[in-house]
Amino acid sequence: MRSFWALMWVTAMGTAGCRSGDDKPVDTGPVGDTQEDTQTETGTDTDTGEDTDTSIIDTGVPIDGDGDGFVASLDCDDANDAVYPGADELCDGVDNDCDGVLDEPDATDAPTWYADADGDGFGTEVTETACSQPHGYSAIGGDCDDANPSFHPGASESDCSDPHDYNCDGSVGYADADADGFAACVDCDDNNGSVNEATAETCDGVDNDCDGTVDEEASDATTWYADADGDGHGGTQFTTAACAAPAGYVASADDCDDLDASSYPGGTEVCDSADNNCDTQVDEGVLLTWYADADQDGYGDAASSTQACNPPPGHSSNGDDCDDASAHNHPGAWEVCDGADNDCDASIDEDDAVNASTWYADTDSDGYGNAANTTTACSQPSGHTASAGDCDDTQATVSPSAVERCDSVDNDCDGVTDEDDALDATTWFADTDADTYGDANNSAISCDQPTGYVSDATDCNDNDAAVVPDANGDCYLGSCLDLLNAGRSTGDGLYTIDPSGSSAYEVYCDMTTDGGGWTMVANISDDGSDVWSQFMPAQDAGLWDDSTTLGTAVSFTTDYKSQAYMDVPSTDLLIQEAQANVLYAGSCWSSQSFQAFISGLSWNGDGSDSNWSDSSGAHLCSFEHFSYSDSVLRAGSHSGSEKVVAFKWGERDGVQNGNKDRTMITTYKANGYSVNHHIDLPTGLGGFTAYNSAEHYEDSNECQADGPNQCTNGSQDYQLLVR
Repeated sequence: MRSFWALMWVTAMGTAGCRSGDDKPVDTGPVGDTQEDTQTETGTDTDTGEDTDTSIIDTGVPIDGDGDGFVASLDCDDANDAVYPGADELCDGVDNDCDGVLDEPDATDAPTWYADADGDGFGTEVTETACSQPHGYSAIGGDCDDANPSFHPGASESDCSDPHDYNCDGSVGYADADADGFAACVDCDDNNGSVNEATAETCDGVDNDCDGTVDEEASDATTWYADADGDGHGGTQFTTAACAAPAGYVASADDCDDLDASSYPGGTEVCDSADNNCDTQVDEGVLLTWYADADQDGYGDAASSTQACNPPPGHSSNGDDCDDASAHNHPGAWEVCDGADNDCDASIDEDDAVNASTWYADTDSDGYGNAANTTTACSQPSGHTASAGDCDDTQATVSPSAVERCDSVDNDCDGVTDEDDALDATTWFADTDADTYGDANNSAISCDQPTGYVSDATDCNDNDAAVVPDANGDCYLGSCLDLLNAGRSTGDGLYTIDPSGSSAYEVYCDMTTDGGGWTMVANISDDGSDVWSQFMPAQDAGLWDDSTTLGTAVSFTTDYKSQAYMDVPSTDLLIQEAQANVLYAGSCWSSQSFQAFISGLSWNGDGSDSNWSDSSGAHLCSFEHFSYSDSVLRAGSHSGSEKVVAFKWGERDGVQNGNKDRTMITTYKANGYSVNHHIDLPTGLGGFTAYNSAEHYEDSNECQADGPNQCTNGSQDYQLLVR
């Protein structure tokens, strides 16, 4: 069909040859190519024309979009290659053959429909094909009477006496094959004339009376007897008739006790107070022997027995008890270490007793045994001990309770040799600075010397190898007071201290005055040198408050300034003349070095006597004046307390030029004096003698007759000591 339509398309295209007014031949495809430009069949273009126009040219070839052989003008759906003129029509809602009609009756898959005049859903042999069900037709045929809806395949034929074939199967329900007068539809076996509703039931496995039940109430049924105890023998109390034995029924009625399964004819007589064999006798020949069981342990005394079916109170079926006075002793009991034959095996406290102890061989008799050499027994065997854990049973000094020692032996059997808790372990001290002296506050106990530790514990500073104990093994302390408090005083004299902990030096210590502990920080001497009293620019006190030292050794006769002047913290001041006490001030300043105290004094700039009561710029202290005759401080001896009211820098040269003299001024008011008196340090020590016209050491009447320039009686060496 498709080739026919293709031929028709070629014919149509042939007659179309050239279009009117088109001076170019039209390529008609398969029929023939009339174009002037020709090509060989090899595909080589032999056109030598110079026309290079590359625009698309309408060749006039019809389009077949779906490739089904029909051009779009003839194909009713050129996008579906299953739709074209002459295609098979299908019941799919598509015009498959392009005839303008959908799903016509000649569709190849159109179903057959059967005429159904009575509307019972079944049709006759009259048929019609169509994609959709026609009116008055059914999809099922086989109706044997299409004028009556009661007739059709599958119709009910419930009346076995009705001769009509309602279900169209060619037969009717009425029959009586055995001619017993009962229709087949009511006869349960129409092939057996002795089986019908009128026949009596018999025990033959057949439903003789057609009531749906076999062998019920049969005329020849057997009588059966209830077997209540299930022992195979029935009693006479309950019976039933049946062709076969019903459940719980038997054919015999000879049970003497149908409520006891152990009692029946031929049963075994047992001791239970019953006639088990139904011979009218009870417990004949089966009485049991019972043994007195005084301790109620389940085992009786063989010497005391009785016979009965059941155990009398206090009796047992076993007579093997070896001690009927103890419930712990009987056959099968656990043997324990208690001095009794618990398991009645004629042995006492044997080694397999449940609480038998494990004993360890103790070869060295140190009270601890070898865990690998054991025995069990109720009593301790000779050469054994209850304690294991001996790691060397040949050495009595080695056991878990032994004391560990530094001897390369695991004395205490803890698996470790020479541990730190060894009795003779050495205490080692950390030597951080590797100076061979250890830190007493950083120690370790060990048998062997740890790396970085030494046996010495006297290092004074374990972070500085240069700081080590003195020849006596003592560490240098920070002041004379520290030495006194440490009990290392040997009286007044020279001592070595190290306040900073890094640089020791020698100082003089007064260990007796007012309890002792005084560190000498300076000596102000009349040796002719003015180092303490030179004038300096304002606010500069020079030697008094700088950090330089003066002199290389402690001196009481030359100017001297110790490193302790800068280092030793103190609160008290002691002034001595030629090592004799002059003035003492306690708690005069907060704990600091004397240099820090002096440096902290402010500049007053007024040296006149009239300003001594002004505390501005002064440091007030309470002093005690020792009962010492000092021609410079005062002429003669005075009693009573005297107060120094100020420490300050002053213009003691009489020139108010703003320069701060290198002098320390003290002022006091003695008993019996109405005005203040002051003392300059240094006083008459060569510092002010060069300016005698302006100096005011003391009131002139307190100096010797030789006048102010001559206030030099006695040694003019003053020592400053702090504590």
